[in-house]
Amino acid sequence: MPPPPPPPALGAAPKRPRPAALKHDDRKKQRQQPEAPPPYEYKQQQQQQQQQEEQYPPPPPLPPPPPPATTAAATTALPPPPPPMPPTDEDKSSRLCIKGLPAYVTEQRLRDHLRAATRKEVAGAAAALTDLKLLRTRDAAAAGGAPGGKPPPQRQQQGASRGMAFVGFRSEADADAVRRYFDRTFLDASRLAVEVS
Repeated sequence: MPPPPPPPALGAAPKRPRPAALKHDDRKKQRQQPEAPPPYEYKQQQQQQQQQEEQYPPPPPLPPPPPPATTAAATTALPPPPPPMPPTDEDKSSRLCIKGLPAYVTEQRLRDHLRAATRKEVAGAAAALTDLKLLRTRDAAAAGGAPGGKPPPQRQQQGASRGMAFVGFRSEADADAVRRYFDRTFLDASRLAVEVS
């Protein structure tokens, strides 16, 4: 009788025998090849398919679709589009909002730019400019007051430009002419957007 194996060391798990390893090629073949049915089952399946085809023949092909009808209704043109909507009171105003101004532009520079129009009707409308307000941020002194609890001093510095201005004209026609002329034009390198406000 052979001697018994030595006891395992403390804390070590007993070793289990490993299963016989398959070669890599064998594993690949097992995955790729589906099990083929035995030859007698294959013949039975073919016979069943033939019997079903004999009992249920395929349906006849569908007839071709009829040619499209050439009626008077099919050849008439679509109705013309509706006329454009007339301008409403919201679309008419003698005030404009100009957006996209460069940060360094002053009110006088913008006024000169509007008056430099080349077309006669726009030049006359730009001359009818009544007021111009360039929007700026509040400076620190006006916003929070001077340190030490003193009242805020008179506004000595202007805040940074917000890049937009409101412009007033004498009539709606003047404002509309200026809006159509200056919208999507450039002041230096900045593209202006002129809207009714």
